Amino acid sequence: MFFIRQQLRKIDWLARFYRKHFTDLPFDRTEEGIRRQQQLELSQLVSSETCDNESPRLLLLVMDIEQTEHDLIVQSIESIIKQNYPHWCLLLKGAQTQQYSKRDNRIYHFDNCNVLFTKEDIVNLDDENSPFIATIDAGDLLHPFALQAMYQFITPTTDVIYSDHDVIDGTKRHSPCFKPQWNRDLFFSTDYMANLTFFSIRLFQSDKENGFDWLTCWEKLTTDYRRCLHGLKQDSDLNIQHLPYLLYHQRIVEKNAHAEHIIEDRKALTNFLATRATSVEQGLLTTSHKINWLIPKPEPLVSIIIPTYNGKALVQQCIESVYQTTQYTNFEILLIDNQSDDQAACDYFQTLAKNNKVRLLSYHHPFNYSAINNFAVEHAKGSILVLLNNDIEVISPDWLTEIVANVNREDIGCVGAMLYYPNDTVQHAGVVLGLGRCAGHSHKHYPRGSTGYMNRLKLVQNYSAVTAACLGIRKTLYQQVGGLNDIDLTVAFNDVDLCIKVEQAGYRNLWSPYIELYHHESISRGSENTSAKRKRAKAEINYMQNTWQLDTIVDPAYHPLLTIEREDFTI
Repeated sequence: MFFIRQQLRKIDWLARFYRKHFTDLPFDRTEEGIRRQQQLELSQLVSSETCDNESPRLLLLVMDIEQTEHDLIVQSIESIIKQNYPHWCLLLKGAQTQQYSKRDNRIYHFDNCNVLFTKEDIVNLDDENSPFIATIDAGDLLHPFALQAMYQFITPTTDVIYSDHDVIDGTKRHSPCFKPQWNRDLFFSTDYMANLTFFSIRLFQSDKENGFDWLTCWEKLTTDYRRCLHGLKQDSDLNIQHLPYLLYHQRIVEKNAHAEHIIEDRKALTNFLATRATSVEQGLLTTSHKINWLIPKPEPLVSIIIPTYNGKALVQQCIESVYQTTQYTNFEILLIDNQSDDQAACDYFQTLAKNNKVRLLSYHHPFNYSAINNFAVEHAKGSILVLLNNDIEVISPDWLTEIVANVNREDIGCVGAMLYYPNDTVQHAGVVLGLGRCAGHSHKHYPRGSTGYMNRLKLVQNYSAVTAACLGIRKTLYQQVGGLNDIDLTVAFNDVDLCIKVEQAGYRNLWSPYIELYHHESISRGSENTSAKRKRAKAEINYMQNTWQLDTIVDPAYHPLLTIEREDFTI
């Protein structure tokens, strides 16, 4: 089914037909039901294409058997021997390897591998079929079709490929980790790929100049996180693929060196970003990293754009929170008055302007959120824009610093925030395309402080879109992509449309949990409670579906097996 879905998505009208008529069919969305479905799909996959025995791709697996129980080692080795893909070698590290190498002639002692793997008839680094290498922890298991699936997904340009995994506790498998496609900023935050990550040995060729053969170079890097950084250092456009199947089963065991590895990974990340970041420190989790990106001197001016219609109390709360909480000082506030008729509000806005708290601009046309912001951008003096709703309340001192630091990165487009409802539940933590067959918010209604699915509420990462309730972007980029669509998207989804255009222009959109604000959502605008508003809302949804195929898309920051019916990141 996965491959059928992939093919359908390439044909727009067929994709929409499929999503409309077939995704509502009954489907066992329990963990066990999904495993059965994946088993069926994998069976179809491996039977649909046979391995080319004349030109096999060698898949190398390295396993350290030191300090691991004999029975667990045997189970791991058996899961490899039972692979239906035959062209593999297992390299064992540690003492007592001889007893295990006798189980199969494809099992070797790691220290005796160099001669074997430099023979031209086995390994040719210039060949399109050059080998891939991965680590498996002793005690963990491979799905029987794991290597066959990897073989069939690897292309001549693949550099790295990783799969989904679940956890083994005793004899029970649970906690499937359904991962996104390659997500660079999520990777900078944590080793989210983990488990069964195959690397092309091409990535380790360059260190021959330093006297290292590729196998020694690969081993010196110690962890997959450092190996991936090594590849990115050589080629920032590394071709990293995600195979969305549960191919690896991780056993719960104590790994004493885990904390030390994370510290060393953080040092490697610090060195990798030496010219782009001031420091890398522990993030919101002990397993995560927080990057403090460089901000140019002098600090760029930020234009904070706040549209409003009346709403004196909201505007007052918003602007006072900006001035009282924000540590970053080089900003201006553009308050755009859209035909306010409440005298108290108008008087307050004039007072703000007289006290140089805001630059007050008047927009004398009917409400059009896109047009109001586009109008304001024309008057903005800053090189960085922050679109901010009038119902936002700032609660983190570093919010603007974090926006500026990330917006300043040349490969980043829009930057979004962690927004909470006043009851301290999550309102916005990134936008997922395809939710509700259009777009929806990540982890909506999770309690403040939650870690979220795979810890994603605590990690900086790339999302396809973020909300304009608080959105940072370079002014030049905003203008380059044409700003907000003030013709087709006058109220809703204009921010999603903007983010998609920015992404198509070659930039990554980013969401950060370090930008925290309260969002008293849509209080001033009200709900879609009239026939005209409902008609307009439907037209905007139709526009997004027809323009960006959001009724058929699988968001690269999401996973095809996670729900599109809810905004809670569940199966």
